[in-house]
Amino acid sequence: MTGVRFQLLGRFQVRRDGEEVPPAAFGGRKVRTMLRVLAVHDGDLVPHDVLADAVWPQRLPADPAGNLGVLVNRARRALGDPAVVVTGSGGYALGECDVDVTEFVAHLAAARFDAALALWGEPLPEDAYADWASVPRDRLRRAHVEACEGAARAALAGGAPADAARTAAEAVAADPLRESSTLLLAEALAACGDRAGAVSRLDELCRALATELGVAASDEVVDLRDRLARKHVGVPAPRARPAAVRTPAAGLAFVGRDDELGRLRAAVDAGRVVGLAGAAGAGKSRLLAELGRSLDVPVVAAQAYLAERDEAWGLARSLLREALALDAGIADSLPARTRGALASVLPEIDCAPGAPSVLDGESRRALILAGGLHVLEAAGAPLIVDDLQWADPSSLALLGSALARVRTLSAVLAFRPAETGADVLDALRQARGLPTLTLQPLASAALGGLVDDPALLDALAAGTDRTPFAVGEVLRGLAATGAVVPTHGRWRVATPDAADRARKLGRAGQRRGIARRAARHRGSAADLLALVALARRELPARVVASAAGTD
Repeated sequence: MTGVRFQLLGRFQVRRDGEEVPPAAFGGRKVRTMLRVLAVHDGDLVPHDVLADAVWPQRLPADPAGNLGVLVNRARRALGDPAVVVTGSGGYALGECDVDVTEFVAHLAAARFDAALALWGEPLPEDAYADWASVPRDRLRRAHVEACEGAARAALAGGAPADAARTAAEAVAADPLRESSTLLLAEALAACGDRAGAVSRLDELCRALATELGVAASDEVVDLRDRLARKHVGVPAPRARPAAVRTPAAGLAFVGRDDELGRLRAAVDAGRVVGLAGAAGAGKSRLLAELGRSLDVPVVAAQAYLAERDEAWGLARSLLREALALDAGIADSLPARTRGALASVLPEIDCAPGAPSVLDGESRRALILAGGLHVLEAAGAPLIVDDLQWADPSSLALLGSALARVRTLSAVLAFRPAETGADVLDALRQARGLPTLTLQPLASAALGGLVDDPALLDALAAGTDRTPFAVGEVLRGLAATGAVVPTHGRWRVATPDAADRARKLGRAGQRRGIARRAARHRGSAADLLALVALARRELPARVVASAAGTD
């Protein structure tokens, strides 16, 4: 059997003989979702109904088992081995494959904590909001904390307190109310000579337990805190500070976009077509994801990619695969000639034996448009398209045709206005009109849903452009140094200089953004001068000169 390895920690990957299988080879995201469910169960039979509920959480197709069979066949073709997915009685199982989660758990059970942490990444990040993934994600996060604690204990016993502080802080960031993690961090900080920092961490834990859970800290916490405060700690006190702490990327709660979400939902419910405009980082993708989860009907969701802008039918291929994943039987109803033409875009569609060939390119294109229109109409699901600015002309032709001819088809089309040609938007407006909702920066009040400190809130509001991306990058930078820690969906200040650090990170991010935009506009004098004029109002002259290429 071909050596196949599944990666569920961090970005989902499937590797065959060490090489990643391209995501496009699977023929749609539902195949990849199915494989992740199978990989989580690693060798155990997963019944049809469990798989179907995970793959089609909003509405099951008419024949779930038949549609699962289609997805399994696509997975087997992509991986080049039919044994990678085993057919059982009433379900499927993963064949003899390597799964990083299984290795992680085995390392933890054998107390090989460093080996376990070397594999660690955010578990199943693509399924962060999927019901089926909540239990394994929680289980793995608890296991991660146990691995961090085990590594910290081993480092303390081996005379490496700085390493112990680093891994203990990672455990505290993952679970701020877990006493055992904070106790280890305090012991490690004290061993590094930072008794004040150790006492501060224990005080924070005591306050958090009282405020959030209404309970007092254990006697062990209180006793260690008192001993450290009196400096009666029988451990060496080298002055070396622990290394910078690596923490998981800051996850942002969905805030400040409830009104926009409601307006998009209303448009979809009314069968309308609406545009969603915003610059890079404005939060379009997150809003679309929340929209798809909030609707009571399944959706056909796809994203265009810059690398595929010059590839004919790139976006269309994704849309059609998602539509067929709702009901694979749609393809069977196509006329033989149309199905044959569509198979040139979707190789997974089997051509009927003896189907007549298409004689020329124009005829093939016309039949692909007709077949694609039939598929989208038969699926009957709202279309959600992200990064429309990178869609290829053929895909735009199919999208415009579907919107013009299927008057009941609703759609939300997200794009970056500065990178989307006026001809593209005009063509879509002619199809059904395109009233557009433009995302504005997050309001300062919305940032209060992310952080619990007024000074930090002010620093985020003043030091960034208040886009979700910019705010998230600052919080990630703060979390990486332990300046903030996650607490029930918000970020809590853990060091007194968190607000000052946030301002510095925000200014650095603005400098990088101006430099990138200047590079993109180099050669366009009017745009560049306007950009420099904007920068001079906000940044030091030396930074502006460097960004403009005059330094």
